[in-house]
Amino acid sequence: MPITATETTSAIRRPALSAAAAAFLAKKHQMLIDGKWVDARSGQTFTVEDPATEEIIAQVPAGDKADIDLAVAAARRAFETGPWSRISPAARQRLIWSLGDLLERHADELAELEALDNGKPVTHARRDDVGGSIEMFRNLENSINEPLFWNGAAVVELMREEHLESPTSPAHRWSSL
Repeated sequence: MPITATETTSAIRRPALSAAAAAFLAKKHQMLIDGKWVDARSGQTFTVEDPATEEIIAQVPAGDKADIDLAVAAARRAFETGPWSRISPAARQRLIWSLGDLLERHADELAELEALDNGKPVTHARRDDVGGSIEMFRNLENSINEPLFWNGAAVVELMREEHLESPTSPAHRWSSL
Protein backbone atom coordinates (compact mmCIF):
# COMPACT_ATOMS: atom_id res chain seq x y z
CA MET A 1 0.00 0.00 0.00
CA PRO A 2 1.53 3.40 -0.99
CA ILE A 3 2.32 5.95 1.70
CA THR A 4 0.48 9.25 1.32
CA ALA A 5 2.11 12.66 1.78
CA THR A 6 0.21 13.08 5.05
CA GLU A 7 1.52 9.79 6.40
CA THR A 8 5.06 10.63 5.34
CA THR A 9 4.95 14.10 6.86
CA SER A 10 3.48 12.91 10.15
CA ALA A 11 6.30 10.37 10.51
CA ILE A 12 8.95 13.10 10.50
CA ARG A 13 9.61 14.55 13.94
CA ARG A 14 11.41 17.78 14.60
CA PRO A 15 14.12 17.57 17.26
CA ALA A 16 13.54 19.57 20.43
CA LEU A 17 14.65 23.18 20.10
CA SER A 18 16.87 25.06 22.50
CA ALA A 19 15.12 27.49 24.81
CA ALA A 20 16.54 30.44 22.82
CA ALA A 21 15.30 29.15 19.45
CA ALA A 22 11.89 28.23 20.87
CA ALA A 23 11.54 31.69 22.47
CA PHE A 24 12.44 33.35 19.18
CA LEU A 25 9.82 31.38 17.27
CA ALA A 26 7.17 32.07 19.92
CA LYS A 27 7.49 35.85 19.80
CA LYS A 28 5.70 38.26 17.48
CA HIS A 29 7.85 38.90 14.42
CA GLN A 30 8.24 42.36 12.96
CA MET A 31 10.50 44.20 10.54
CA LEU A 32 13.21 46.62 11.67
CA ILE A 33 12.74 49.83 9.69
CA ASP A 34 14.22 53.19 10.67
CA GLY A 35 15.26 51.88 14.08
CA LYS A 36 11.77 50.67 15.00
CA TRP A 37 10.15 47.23 15.02
CA VAL A 38 7.07 47.50 12.80
CA ASP A 39 4.41 45.37 11.14
CA ALA A 40 4.03 45.42 7.37
CA ARG A 41 2.21 48.61 6.35
CA SER A 42 -0.42 46.44 4.69
CA GLY A 43 -0.93 44.46 7.90
CA GLN A 44 -0.44 41.27 5.87
CA THR A 45 1.61 38.33 7.13
CA PHE A 46 2.67 35.03 5.66
CA THR A 47 3.32 31.60 7.08
CA VAL A 48 6.80 30.14 7.38
CA GLU A 49 6.84 26.34 7.28
CA ASP A 50 9.49 23.80 8.11
CA PRO A 51 9.77 22.11 4.68
CA ALA A 52 10.82 18.82 6.28
CA THR A 53 7.63 18.48 8.34
CA GLU A 54 5.30 21.08 6.81
CA GLU A 55 4.81 22.37 10.34
CA ILE A 56 4.06 26.09 10.65
CA ILE A 57 6.94 27.64 12.57
CA ALA A 58 6.14 31.36 12.34
CA GLN A 59 3.94 34.12 10.98
CA VAL A 60 5.99 37.02 9.64
CA PRO A 61 5.13 40.40 8.12
CA ALA A 62 4.59 40.29 4.35
CA GLY A 63 6.69 43.31 3.52
CA ASP A 64 5.92 44.80 0.13
CA LYS A 65 7.07 47.71 -2.01
CA ALA A 66 5.83 50.30 0.50
CA ASP A 67 7.87 48.68 3.28
CA ILE A 68 10.92 48.35 1.05
CA ASP A 69 10.68 52.01 0.04
CA LEU A 70 10.53 53.04 3.72
CA ALA A 71 13.49 50.82 4.59
CA VAL A 72 15.58 52.07 1.65
CA ALA A 73 14.79 55.72 2.49
CA ALA A 74 15.71 55.10 6.15
CA ALA A 75 18.96 53.37 5.15
CA ARG A 76 19.86 56.21 2.81
CA ARG A 77 19.10 58.80 5.52
CA ALA A 78 21.12 56.85 8.07
CA PHE A 79 24.07 56.61 5.70
CA GLU A 80 23.96 60.27 4.69
CA THR A 81 23.27 61.81 8.11
CA GLY A 82 24.24 59.13 10.61
CA PRO A 83 27.68 58.38 12.04
CA TRP A 84 28.61 55.50 9.69
CA SER A 85 29.79 57.66 6.79
CA ARG A 86 31.88 59.80 9.16
CA ILE A 87 33.65 57.18 11.26
CA SER A 88 37.14 55.98 10.47
CA PRO A 89 37.79 52.80 8.51
CA ALA A 90 39.36 51.28 11.64
CA ALA A 91 36.16 51.93 13.63
CA ARG A 92 34.10 50.43 10.80
CA GLN A 93 36.31 47.35 10.83
CA ARG A 94 35.77 46.89 14.57
CA LEU A 95 31.99 47.22 14.18
CA ILE A 96 31.83 44.73 11.31
CA TRP A 97 34.08 42.31 13.18
CA SER A 98 31.73 42.59 16.18
CA LEU A 99 28.83 41.46 13.95
CA GLY A 100 30.79 38.29 13.24
CA ASP A 101 31.38 37.91 16.99
CA LEU A 102 27.65 38.26 17.63
CA LEU A 103 26.87 35.58 15.04
CA GLU A 104 29.46 33.29 16.64
CA ARG A 105 27.93 33.76 20.09
CA HIS A 106 24.50 32.77 18.74
CA ALA A 107 25.67 30.27 16.10
CA ASP A 108 23.89 27.25 17.56
CA GLU A 109 20.57 29.08 17.92
CA LEU A 110 20.86 30.53 14.40
CA ALA A 111 21.73 27.11 12.99
CA GLU A 112 18.62 25.61 14.59
CA LEU A 113 16.45 28.32 13.04
CA GLU A 114 18.11 28.05 9.64
CA ALA A 115 17.76 24.26 9.65
CA LEU A 116 14.09 24.60 10.52
CA ASP A 117 13.48 27.18 7.80
CA ASN A 118 15.24 25.09 5.15
CA GLY A 119 14.53 21.51 6.24
CA LYS A 120 18.21 20.67 6.44
CA PRO A 121 20.40 19.08 9.11
CA VAL A 122 21.48 21.49 11.85
CA THR A 123 25.12 20.48 11.34
CA HIS A 124 24.94 21.66 7.71
CA ALA A 125 23.23 24.91 8.69
CA ARG A 126 25.88 25.53 11.38
CA ARG A 127 28.80 24.79 9.07
CA ASP A 128 27.57 26.24 5.78
CA ASP A 129 24.98 28.94 6.43
CA VAL A 130 25.97 30.34 9.81
CA GLY A 131 29.66 29.63 9.29
CA GLY A 132 29.49 31.25 5.86
CA SER A 133 27.81 34.34 7.32
CA ILE A 134 30.49 34.66 9.97
CA GLU A 135 33.18 34.37 7.30
CA MET A 136 31.37 36.95 5.17
CA PHE A 137 31.61 39.50 7.99
CA ARG A 138 35.26 38.62 8.55
CA ASN A 139 36.01 39.11 4.83
CA LEU A 140 33.89 42.27 4.68
CA GLU A 141 35.88 43.64 7.58
CA ASN A 142 39.07 43.07 5.60
CA SER A 143 37.76 44.90 2.51
CA ILE A 144 36.56 47.99 4.35
CA ASN A 145 38.61 50.42 2.28
CA GLU A 146 37.39 49.24 -1.12
CA PRO A 147 35.59 52.24 -2.67
CA LEU A 148 32.78 50.28 -4.35
CA PHE A 149 31.74 48.71 -1.07
CA TRP A 150 31.20 52.08 0.59
CA ASN A 151 29.13 53.59 -2.20
CA GLY A 152 26.01 53.69 -0.06
CA ALA A 153 23.57 54.27 -2.91
CA ALA A 154 24.93 51.29 -4.86
CA VAL A 155 24.77 49.02 -1.82
CA VAL A 156 21.18 50.05 -1.06
CA GLU A 157 20.14 49.53 -4.68
CA LEU A 158 21.87 46.15 -4.85
CA MET A 159 20.11 45.01 -1.67
CA ARG A 160 16.81 46.32 -2.94
CA GLU A 161 17.08 44.68 -6.35
CA GLU A 162 18.75 41.40 -5.44
CA HIS A 163 17.45 40.51 -2.01
CA LEU A 164 14.53 42.39 -0.61
CA GLU A 165 12.11 42.59 -3.52
CA SER A 166 11.91 38.85 -4.08
CA PRO A 167 9.34 37.44 -1.65
CA THR A 168 10.92 34.01 -1.98
CA SER A 169 14.43 35.11 -1.05
CA PRO A 170 15.75 34.17 2.40
CA ALA A 171 16.71 37.81 3.00
CA HIS A 172 13.11 38.89 2.42
CA ARG A 173 11.59 36.12 4.55
CA TRP A 174 13.93 36.25 7.53
CA SER A 175 14.64 39.98 7.53
CA SER A 176 11.27 40.26 9.20
CA LEU A 177 11.98 37.75 11.95
